Amino acid sequence: MPHPRVSSLHVYPVKACKGIDVEAAWFEHTGLAYDRNWMIVKEEKGKLVTQRQVAKLALIATSIPQDVLRQSSQSPPKGAVLTLEAPGMDKLQIPLGTPGPLKEVSCWEFQGTAYDQGDEAAAWLSEYLQGRHRLVRYAGGASQAQEVLDSSRRPADARWVTDQEVAFADGYPALIVSEGLLEQLNKRLAKPLPMNRFRPNIVVTDCAAAAEDGWIEYGIGKDVIVESVKPCDRCTVTCTDQDTAEVGKEPLVTLSTFRTSAALGWDMSKSAVFFGWNIVPKAQGAVHVNDDILIIKRREKNVAVPSKKGKSPPATAKPQVKVKSQQDMIKEGLWAALQGASVAVAVAGILMSLMYYLIKSTAPTAEIVGKPT
Repeated sequence: MPHPRVSSLHVYPVKACKGIDVEAAWFEHTGLAYDRNWMIVKEEKGKLVTQRQVAKLALIATSIPQDVLRQSSQSPPKGAVLTLEAPGMDKLQIPLGTPGPLKEVSCWEFQGTAYDQGDEAAAWLSEYLQGRHRLVRYAGGASQAQEVLDSSRRPADARWVTDQEVAFADGYPALIVSEGLLEQLNKRLAKPLPMNRFRPNIVVTDCAAAAEDGWIEYGIGKDVIVESVKPCDRCTVTCTDQDTAEVGKEPLVTLSTFRTSAALGWDMSKSAVFFGWNIVPKAQGAVHVNDDILIIKRREKNVAVPSKKGKSPPATAKPQVKVKSQQDMIKEGLWAALQGASVAVAVAGILMSLMYYLIKSTAPTAEIVGKPT
């Protein structure tokens, strides 16, 4: 039986806008080179705008030269540009090598800084979207070794993966989907849907439907190794026609009949539906259409996906809070007493501990752990 192989590759330079079909791409630490490196935000507060709020973002076409997409985004060639086109608008071109001033932005849980891409881009977007918007570029690093401001780095959800940076994708560096899973869905639909509804980066063929559910670690081509860390729960963007911006109810209604955690035997959100897997790179390099997929490690059949429950909290801009029990407080009081610099401090510490011990209330106390990122 042949190995699964890559049937198509897709890069989405601007979050929520049209993607670029490519024959080859560079897979770096934050995902495919230039993927979701730009984001459209509200001018006043820097909050992201997506197709969830503005469906016509689907009609903004993006382009970057194919040869540029085969290289790391950290060293764009001189003269290379990102081009945006939209109905009724002139072309907009943004040089890839111009960082711009830092602007405060938010992308879901992330609150940090990104490079503002200038007034010309802002005016273009504001006219098309009929509101004050700006274009920003990710200011973190595709290379782990690059020195950037900590406030510019966006961590992936630490409940599923640690030490992983991601640009402006929803949560993880890349998304992989099998053609067979789409075929499985389309057999259940009155009108079949194209793969672009799901905005994947890597589409694979020559494998069973939803074969990716069983992959943990695998190679793509000669150099790249990835790990599947979390099944992708799908949102209402999948209901937006990427060619017309019309919004319907499918595929979420049909996916709820066979791609829920209950149907799949996974310990996940009961209300979510899943299509494709979020992946992170373990070894970086070039990926190509027709590259073989070599499975290194598989999931055991019917083994549930690990629950988020009990895993470490994500690193976000807001401090995380944990609950402290009375026993913890008693121990801390006694320890403070033993470590006290004077008898008075020791006595105070012991008395405080005894008082807590006598309190019958079980109300928890919040302690801030971890600094904002």
